[in-house]
Amino acid sequence: MSKVVERFRLNSGEPVLICEWFDDNVITKQIKTDIGLFTEPEFALGTVTACFAPPTTRSIVIRTQKDCSKIKEIEFV
Repeated sequence: MSKVVERFRLNSGEPVLICEWFDDNVITKQIKTDIGLFTEPEFALGTVTACFAPPTTRSIVIRTQKDCSKIKEIEFV
C-alpha cells in the first residue's frame, strides 16, 4: 500500500493523489482505494521526473468527479 500525502483538483475537476513512492513493478490495471476500485482508464499515472534527487512521490489522476478526499491509501491489485 502507498499512503496519499496530498490531494488537489485539476482545473477540469479531476482529483490528483500525490502518493508515497511506489515502483513500476507493482503497477497493475486496477487500484484499490478507501472509496472503492478504479480500473484503467479511470486513473492515470503521472510522469516520473527526477531533477537533482530521486523522486519520493508519484501522482495519480483519478478520472472521476467523485469526492476523493477520503482516500488515504492506494494499492495496486
